[in-house]
Amino acid sequence: LGNLAPLFAIGLAALLFGEVPRPWQGAGIAAILVGIAALSTGRRWLDAPWPWWAMAFPLGAAFIRGVIQPVTKLGLAIWPSAFAAALIGYTVSSVVIGAAALGATAPRPGFRRRGVSWFACVGLCNGGAVLALYGALARGPVTLVSPLVATYPLVTLALGALLLRPATVDARIVGGIALTVAGVAMLIGGQ
Repeated sequence: LGNLAPLFAIGLAALLFGEVPRPWQGAGIAAILVGIAALSTGRRWLDAPWPWWAMAFPLGAAFIRGVIQPVTKLGLAIWPSAFAAALIGYTVSSVVIGAAALGATAPRPGFRRRGVSWFACVGLCNGGAVLALYGALARGPVTLVSPLVATYPLVTLALGALLLRPATVDARIVGGIALTVAGVAMLIGGQ
């Protein structure tokens, strides 16, 4: 459900910019969404199924992530600098996190060198990804950028298999990967 962000992004982009996907692109977007859904289904949390009301959280997150992309594109139309957009975003995030940390009453855990190193590596990767996203939004349509960004579970799956224990590959995963890759090919081919 959290990977439905492209639906919200494309809907708002159609309203704001007139970016309506062509039929072949629409089929590619649908294939990407179905493929990512296939990769994301069948998960359980602490060996328990999720209650139905809990679906509001990933849907809300998908809505926010989807709306942010066309709104960011509006900002990039005013100031076309992906670097400035990333700097502004990280500055606002830092202020919010800092304020939340100052207001927290829970005890703060100590820092370990290994944890700080991983935190820095993840931060650099995230910063690079955000910069690439903003650069893509500055140069391309939301109808192309948003579905491509939604394919991140493919990278997550590959890195998880490489760095962690190997994932169990079943028909659902193979089908999800095949649909996602086919959808990306259709999306790019429809441009």
